Amino acid sequence: MSAGHHPTPLEEAADTYGSWPIFHDLFGMEFSIPLIDLHPYGIPFAITRFMVVELVAAIIVAMSFVWLARKIQNGNIARGTGANLLETLLLFVRDQVVRPVMGGPSGDFILPYIWTVFFFVLTCNLLGMIPLVGSPMGSIWITMSLAICSLVLMHAIPIAKLGLWNYIKTMWIPIDVPVAGVLISALVFLIEFVGTFIKGIVLGLRLFANIFVGHVVLGTIIGFAGGVSFLLSAPEGTLSAWSFTGFLVMVSAFIGGVLLSMLELFVAFLQAYVFALLTALFIGLPLAHHAEHEAAHGHHDDHGHEPGHGPAHAH
Repeated sequence: MSAGHHPTPLEEAADTYGSWPIFHDLFGMEFSIPLIDLHPYGIPFAITRFMVVELVAAIIVAMSFVWLARKIQNGNIARGTGANLLETLLLFVRDQVVRPVMGGPSGDFILPYIWTVFFFVLTCNLLGMIPLVGSPMGSIWITMSLAICSLVLMHAIPIAKLGLWNYIKTMWIPIDVPVAGVLISALVFLIEFVGTFIKGIVLGLRLFANIFVGHVVLGTIIGFAGGVSFLLSAPEGTLSAWSFTGFLVMVSAFIGGVLLSMLELFVAFLQAYVFALLTALFIGLPLAHHAEHEAAHGHHDDHGHEPGHGPAHAH
């Protein structure tokens, strides 16, 4: 990007490779941090800005919970603001996200993944609020990669817990109508099966859209301040109507940017929560359907015995 070129908010929110732009036009010069780019050597590989942020986020998450684990090992109580905050978030995800959709403590086996994805997305979003950084969740490639991981677990965990045949039966709805019932059931099964993949795609798309659009809107509002800077160029010793209007616009843009940043802070937590919740929900749905099916058949069998022929009457 040449010196003097002012990128649009869309360009600012996008990922960059080869270099990490810091100032696009500082006294007529561009300042950026060089990144590894092997494309000039015929190798299709480059380190991007979001890769660096993801690595930093992963290190922060890992170090934070290694530190917390050491503090509470041997049954010790977490003490200190940081430890209490992390423990509160962990318990919130367990008690308000995983257990309600997984049917209680029996669903805690997915907690390691849900905790990991929640805190990784949250940390990336919080790092994205730092000026000149940007959230990796604003890249469709990154959010879809997370969605693919969740999609694999959405199929792998129910298959591992129920078996392949029982997992397939959770998507098969029997309809007691001759011939047509089988066709309708097959159509519903096809829709359900394709729907599992659509859920994974939507999981990644909604995270990307919410974060990316938020950055673009924030960049646009702040861009008003720079866009009207020429209005402040009034003759020396005077205050023209244009310069006063420009001042008002800049102040409004600054206030709007601050307020939108506060909203972005809320969105950072909200999107991490929603991604974790939907992942747990999509994993737990087949298990819940199977449990309901087994309970219904068990209840039917208990009441299907004639008096004197049930296990309770056997002698």
